[in-house]
Amino acid sequence: MIYVAIFALLFMISLCEINFAIDRKNRLFTCCLVFLTVFIGGRFNNGADYERYQAIFTVIEVNNFWRFDDPGFSGIALGLKTVGFSPYFTFLFFAAIQVGLIGYCIIKNSKYRFPALLVYYSLYMFPFGFNAIAQGISVGIMLCSIKAIEKKKLIKVVVMGVLAVAFHRIGLLIFMLYIIYNMKITRKKLVCFSIVLFFATCFINYCFVNNRLTTLLPRAFQEIIRSYNSQYVEPVGISSILARVIMLVFVSFMAKQYDMAERRAYLVYLTGFAGFLCLAANDLLATKINLSIKIIEIILVCATLNKVKDRETRSIMLMTLSVFLFTVVASSVRHPDLYPYHSWIFGC
Repeated sequence: MIYVAIFALLFMISLCEINFAIDRKNRLFTCCLVFLTVFIGGRFNNGADYERYQAIFTVIEVNNFWRFDDPGFSGIALGLKTVGFSPYFTFLFFAAIQVGLIGYCIIKNSKYRFPALLVYYSLYMFPFGFNAIAQGISVGIMLCSIKAIEKKKLIKVVVMGVLAVAFHRIGLLIFMLYIIYNMKITRKKLVCFSIVLFFATCFINYCFVNNRLTTLLPRAFQEIIRSYNSQYVEPVGISSILARVIMLVFVSFMAKQYDMAERRAYLVYLTGFAGFLCLAANDLLATKINLSIKIIEIILVCATLNKVKDRETRSIMLMTLSVFLFTVVASSVRHPDLYPYHSWIFGC
């Protein structure tokens, strides 16, 4: 199966990279990014939202442009259609944007490239690359803004924030990242913040479940929550929470040795975990918000591995993590929307 083959290849390269200096000029990494771009953008009828996106790319016109959300996303789709590109090429174009942003973020923020790419492939390629395309691009812009946030380049952050929001409203989280990243952090404050988040999450989630919190939110947010409640009303399952906890435990293993930038990323990660629990009454809404912040794992996983000096221990940690990642991949590709894989480029 192609999904398993890609996972195995990324795992083997990751294992080599954390033990030996390879690919210093990022040539192999770039080749992998290009392949994933073609793999994602060259698919045909794979993904739960494939038909919806194809319909948008087909029917979008100047006179109906206003009907579609995310003006940046729909504007590019309209522009590509106007100059004569097919919906197939539009999928490929957006895949290139998303994978390019993720690759740039990994290069700028991670010492190890391939473990980060392995995490992206296992946990985020299917929900973002195959389904929530606009949100995936917005999240990619958010990740690329981290360096500007660390250096307090407010104007650049605002520009990137506006650009991210143009693709998806989830881009507003950039401004939350700016606030958290610029907090003065000590280990004591980090522990206290974690404890406060835990109890606040329990309280807010109780109010949310009983619909006491929704009425206090702005009307726009009330409409979003009602929309998600109308589509899906099941709470977050135990397996989803357990999967979240597994990754949290892994990136917390060496948290005491994180440098300041990594501690800030870790603090954002904890905040995202709290938000996930706050919205646990609706699995669809919680997952949508959760993925946008949880993707910081591609940075924290590599930071954790980098702090381990012993090669054998580092390899065991990666192999242990990969068992979990493979379980997620195997679970995802069993869905009929993903298997079997079809491609108009590969002719399969």
